[in-house]
Amino acid sequence: MTDEYSWWRDAVAEKRGVETERGSIRLGYYRRRNEAVAFYRDINHEGGDDPPGPVCCWRSSGGFTPTKFDEMEDLFAYCAPTPVSYSDFQFHQDNGRWPEQLEPIKPLVETALAPEKALEAEIVALREQAEAWVAGIGSIKSQAEADKAANYGEAFAALEKRGVDAHRIEKAPFLRGARTVDAKWNPLRERAAMLKTWAKTITLPFLQAEKKRIVERERALLEAERARQRELDAARVHAARIGAPRPPDPGPPLAAPPQKAGAGTAGRKVALRTRTVVEISDWHAFLIYLAGQNNLPDDFTTAVEKQAKRMVDAGLDPPGITLKEIEVAA
Repeated sequence: MTDEYSWWRDAVAEKRGVETERGSIRLGYYRRRNEAVAFYRDINHEGGDDPPGPVCCWRSSGGFTPTKFDEMEDLFAYCAPTPVSYSDFQFHQDNGRWPEQLEPIKPLVETALAPEKALEAEIVALREQAEAWVAGIGSIKSQAEADKAANYGEAFAALEKRGVDAHRIEKAPFLRGARTVDAKWNPLRERAAMLKTWAKTITLPFLQAEKKRIVERERALLEAERARQRELDAARVHAARIGAPRPPDPGPPLAAPPQKAGAGTAGRKVALRTRTVVEISDWHAFLIYLAGQNNLPDDFTTAVEKQAKRMVDAGLDPPGITLKEIEVAA
């Protein structure tokens, strides 16, 4: 008797789909998404095994189960690419899921937990489940185990999305309120700040002229003091030569009181202040200097790499750029 399960059995052993042929259904066990499907012959039909019974179909979903051959053939066409072992089929029958699919997290006893506490508890429970599974297998050694690890990643991603969505919903009223407050006050703040800068800036020519006047006055007084000192020294020398009395002390030296250009009598005084502004006059020389440095700041290298990527994405081919492909698990 022909082994009608050989097509399915060989495909499972070789980890491939079952070959299809119009007018033929390969008996065996299959997976259609999260559903288990079986094609078999009804051995309980009248007449026993000779002639063989009709092909039958079973679906774990309990949905529409075709009974006509052409309808079963259409379903088989969907299932043929994903045959499963009988042990996996039995696992699905016993557990309602495939081996690589995650065991549902047990519901929390404390139903009155706050949403963030409930999510935290689910994350902890899923992490413990994943860690126990990894400890049990040691390392990934099969496609099913790799699938299960990836499914854990998707489960954590779903929890992440729940957290992001809940955070956005809870934060939304505060954001709307903050935007309303910003819309009311920011234009006024910005206008006042702009006018503050304008009012201070228009004093700049006067303050610069005042600074020049103060410097020139101090210089003139210094010259006058030097001239007076020269005259006094000459008078003292002459008096000593002729034996006359020493000339009287002319008083304190000529000097301007400390003075600084400024403006304003209310609050912080506006004055000339020096700020250092860095201006790159030779980009080529500066970039060559940077290229010779061993430890460049991370924010600088990140900014440069982003600019390089923009240029490459725009179709340019700047020198010094190397494109390489890296593998990541994502």
